[in-house]
Amino acid sequence: SASSEYSVPTYRAWKALDKDNGTSWASALGNNNWIQYQFSSAQIINKYTIYRAISGGDGYSFTLQASNTGAFAGEQTTLNTQTNITMNIATVYTFTFSNATAYAYYRLHFTANAGDGQSIITEWQMMGPTYRFSWDGTNETASAHSWNQTPVSIIDPEAGTLSFTPDATGPAGTVSDSVTITPVTESR
Repeated sequence: SASSEYSVPTYRAWKALDKDNGTSWASALGNNNWIQYQFSSAQIINKYTIYRAISGGDGYSFTLQASNTGAFAGEQTTLNTQTNITMNIATVYTFTFSNATAYAYYRLHFTANAGDGQSIITEWQMMGPTYRFSWDGTNETASAHSWNQTPVSIIDPEAGTLSFTPDATGPAGTVSDSVTITPVTESR
């Protein structure tokens, strides 16, 4: 959803999240516009990208906010703030920040739009942390899993449980003994 959408049907809010660089969301004229996304379940986000194919310039200011209620009436958390930045046309901008809390709603709130008269986003993507896995295998046989296993999903990072797919040496399964899951910090 969004605070507003430009009157032309081409610029609807969902188009900022459709993975198509040929479409965009544009707000109605003015500052203080936002676009938000609701995940089906709470997600940890610590990185996002913005791509603009339309318009550019100096003086964009915005925050990434998060909430588990979707109200954004004071309960939200500001995860990242960008002030007076330059955004050129056909450039992907990546913003990385620390966050270990899962939220269901994420909102990109524009407070200044470089004199464009409106907020415009061609693509907005959000990403969670990358993890590195290791386990001691004390209760497993060497052939049951090896370091070459490809992790598929983290079931519960705090409890140290992960799922993995098979490689040539062993079956798929779940490892839950002495698993160490470490977030990998990325900086760009």
